[in-house]
Amino acid sequence: MTRNQARFTLLKVTAFVLLGTSWVFGSFVYSSRPEQATAANPLQKLIRLPASLPIQLAPTTKVLPPIDMNVVALPCWDVKEAGPKDTGARWIRLTGKACQVNGNAENVSVRNLSNGYSATIFPASGALTTDFIPLQMGKNDIMIRFESSRGVSVESLFTFSRQ
Repeated sequence: MTRNQARFTLLKVTAFVLLGTSWVFGSFVYSSRPEQATAANPLQKLIRLPASLPIQLAPTTKVLPPIDMNVVALPCWDVKEAGPKDTGARWIRLTGKACQVNGNAENVSVRNLSNGYSATIFPASGALTTDFIPLQMGKNDIMIRFESSRGVSVESLFTFSRQ
């Protein structure tokens, strides 16, 4: 094989490799264009469109309403109040204190019996408060349980009805 034949063979191999990589790269770029992406395509979430794109090419986004979160003041956590409380909130935070038993954050547990969520209790200037408790649609039973060091427990059940 002469020197010119070796160069020509090397040129053909290089051209073949260049065309092959261009084809692979081009097929990846053109198959992941935003205007062809569907809602089920996980690559759509990774693609960021420039701000100057026309509105026809920009993907449509659905604006969700803000999440309604309420703080509910229960004056006495160890006394059941009459009747369910109606709320439209998806999340509630309970505030209050124990009126009849000695309740601090270590011996109190709050649980939403409807969905199984266990809330975290925080001391708050002589009272107690929880983190935000998720509510499901319909009836939500919230169990507040006080446990004493002697093994005696007091339970109160509060019902919240989410519309």
